[in-house]
Amino acid sequence: MYGVVFTTSNTQPELSHTANLLAFGILAISRSLIAAVIAAWVSRDIRERKRREEAVRIERDIAREYFQIADVMLLILNPNYTVRLINRKGCEVLDWSEHEIIEKNWGRFLPPEDRDKVTRAFSQLMNGIIEPVEQFENRVLSCHRGERIMAWHNTLLRNKEGHITDSLSSGQDITERRQAEAIQGEFVQSVLAAQEEERRRIRESCTVRLVSR
Repeated sequence: MYGVVFTTSNTQPELSHTANLLAFGILAISRSLIAAVIAAWVSRDIRERKRREEAVRIERDIAREYFQIADVMLLILNPNYTVRLINRKGCEVLDWSEHEIIEKNWGRFLPPEDRDKVTRAFSQLMNGIIEPVEQFENRVLSCHRGERIMAWHNTLLRNKEGHITDSLSSGQDITERRQAEAIQGEFVQSVLAAQEEERRRIRESCTVRLVSR
């Protein structure tokens, strides 16, 4: 009897120790699996985030390239009326380099007599007091070519909350067109004046002949 009891009491600690080892092993495996799952999820999340960031970067680069190669002046103004972005065509029209334009007050590129009026209109536009008009014209100052007449289209840029953040303007230099129209108008006026003078002369000639009869 004592031998049986002796043997059984020695086996209990061994079984308990084995169970502990098994439990520890299972726990270690569980922790490893959890760590592996978390690592895989984090890795996938990082890859997905990098993919999204790369897609955004590509879209931004494409948009920037289109912005630069546009054949009209593209201009983004901050609410404080300073230049945030301008494309190559805009620099060409103004005859200034990009770094000489960016962050400068837009009023410096307008004729002095137009600055107050245009600045007030811009302030009202950014504060939502007035809506952007479909098209309007005003003058800008070119560094070497003097005043240029621009035809503008404006739109407002807004954030996710719908608040106005910037204004985007596209402008086309129509100086030569307006000059040609003015010359054409002067020519038409001179032709009309000559025709009127000829009609007057004919009327006077007819009157003289009638009187002489």
